[in-house]
Amino acid sequence: MKRGDGKMGMVMRIVGIAVLLFISIVSIGFSQSDEYQGFYHSSFQVSESGASSELSGAWEFYPDLLLEPSDIGLHALDARAIQVPGSWRKAAADGSELQAFGYGTYRTVLVISENQVGQKRALVFHNIGSAYRLWIDGKPYGGVGMVGTNSADETPLLEHRLVEFRPEDRTVELVIQVSNFSFREGGIVQAVKYGDPQTLNRAMFIDTCLAVFLMGAALFMGLYHLIMAMIRKQNRILQLVGCLSFAYGIRTFAMTEHVALAFFPSFSWREMVRMEYAAGASAILLLALLVRRLFPAEANRFLVGSIVAINTILLAIVFCTPSSFFTKLLPYHPLLSLGILLYLLIAVAIKAKKRQRAGATWQIVGISILLIACLNDTLNYIMVLHTFYVMNYAGFLFVLIQGLIAAKRYEQLQVDNRALSSELHELNRLLQLKVEERTQELREQKRELEETQQTRTRLLANVAHDIGTPIAGLHAYMHMLRDGRLQGQELPVYDRMIDKLSSIQRLNQDLLELSKLESRTLPFYVERIPFREWFGQALESLQSEYLLKGVVIECGKEERRWGDEEVQVEVDRHRLWQVMYNLVSNAVKFGLNEECRVILHCWACEENGYLKAQFAVEDFGKGISREHLPYIFQQFYRRSENSEGSGIGLAIVKQIVDQHGGAVKVRNKPEGGCIFTIALPAWTASQ
Repeated sequence: MKRGDGKMGMVMRIVGIAVLLFISIVSIGFSQSDEYQGFYHSSFQVSESGASSELSGAWEFYPDLLLEPSDIGLHALDARAIQVPGSWRKAAADGSELQAFGYGTYRTVLVISENQVGQKRALVFHNIGSAYRLWIDGKPYGGVGMVGTNSADETPLLEHRLVEFRPEDRTVELVIQVSNFSFREGGIVQAVKYGDPQTLNRAMFIDTCLAVFLMGAALFMGLYHLIMAMIRKQNRILQLVGCLSFAYGIRTFAMTEHVALAFFPSFSWREMVRMEYAAGASAILLLALLVRRLFPAEANRFLVGSIVAINTILLAIVFCTPSSFFTKLLPYHPLLSLGILLYLLIAVAIKAKKRQRAGATWQIVGISILLIACLNDTLNYIMVLHTFYVMNYAGFLFVLIQGLIAAKRYEQLQVDNRALSSELHELNRLLQLKVEERTQELREQKRELEETQQTRTRLLANVAHDIGTPIAGLHAYMHMLRDGRLQGQELPVYDRMIDKLSSIQRLNQDLLELSKLESRTLPFYVERIPFREWFGQALESLQSEYLLKGVVIECGKEERRWGDEEVQVEVDRHRLWQVMYNLVSNAVKFGLNEECRVILHCWACEENGYLKAQFAVEDFGKGISREHLPYIFQQFYRRSENSEGSGIGLAIVKQIVDQHGGAVKVRNKPEGGCIFTIALPAWTASQ
């Protein structure tokens, strides 16, 4: 025998032992009985608070009799004791077992405290199979379904119900007629609760909200996964998780009868029970397929196929047989489910965990939760345990875990795809890297050559123009002198010739200075001086120079201190004076109108936490066209209004200001003219 076969045999032996143990428990549950004890009188002492009490214990039971309160005294000798909650099939009379199908009457008496008399009280009835009528203190309070002595007369219905009443005495008699010709168990199979209406209503409301939440969440998860499966074609895992979520949601919907009837009043009890059983069988079938899809190497194809076949047969039985038949299979279907879950847990999930399959740990947790819940609910069904049913909550957790596993698997798939894609991109990038780098280098060199050529061409054109104009004038004057046409006017001619030569000399000087500024070879003699002192000297010099030319230089805004301290700047006096002079010259050249004035401003301010000393030159001309503003500080750039000049002055201004760590900007005024502003780093005297 192979080693793997030995392990499989061990697993199957463990499953067999577990199944035998469960059968033993089921047998014990069915063999338990509460014998009839002849004449019996039932009563319950209710606590004084009366908030909520379960009427669990021995009740009077009248088998095969549908009695009203007035008939109880006539049949007192027929009263027997029966456990509530519990099935009457477990009670034995005359040594014989009662049948699951039949009818009878329950009776008990509540002994309440004085403070509850006359107060509004309530009773909550859960599942009573499969129809009942109720009397409280001899008064009819309706019921659920239609009680009958045979299946034709009975209308079955399982529904939670709250009944309110006002007790008139300290003793309250309860009489309940029950018939069952549709469900596997007859009688009051869940505890009856007595208490305050608000408390019981709140508990029922919470149960309903929780059931609706679980149902809605499961249906939403199912819809989400099915939509994702449509988007991600060929993803069977998402399809199975979506269908499993829907099956759980439908089962929860069918088990919450009062909610189901609120949505679909025409649904009969048999349809809801059929839906519940079909959803449960479908869920086990889908679970087996899902685990097979998640762990194909660990799940045995033949066993999974057998599970699918068995549950398919069970579905056919549910849809093709009456409820009185297929509900009898309830104890055996959980038994089958337990065997399947044990196999999926031990032979598949744990093996997958050992092999380090993705999602195996979460699958072990999910199947274990289902296994415990299935065992608990089955033992409750057969009345061995009297805990609450947990399969709804366990099912929701399991579906949530399946969604998590599917998401994790998809995430891992995406990670793997991204890693593969990244590797491919990296290979492609490495192949193209040298070509792209070389191409970029060539483009950069080409761009630099083009810019150099354009600058050279522009420089030559501007220099040729600016030098050619005075040279042409000199040439004309020289010819005129040679031809004797300027006799008697030699002195003015010589003055004009000197002006032309001076223009050429200034252009040459500006070109030389700009070249040194751009190459940063022009020396700067920087010293810290009071800003007030320098601005005052510059203002006086400019006023004196332009007074004779009919231009008024005014002082506008003047704030030369920062608080109580003197503002200082570190500058080259001569270079900063050159900046001021160039700006004022431009203002005079382009900004004069009939007012013939230029205004100088100075102030100190703080920008981004740093102190700045600023001065501005304001003129009153036509301003600068919007299209010229971005280029006004470029070398050799001329405004359309400028018919003279080299276009170097503002470029020199920008270079000097930049090398002082400052900034220069210009803006047009709405009323006409423009303002050039210089901002320089500044300090106070104490810094």
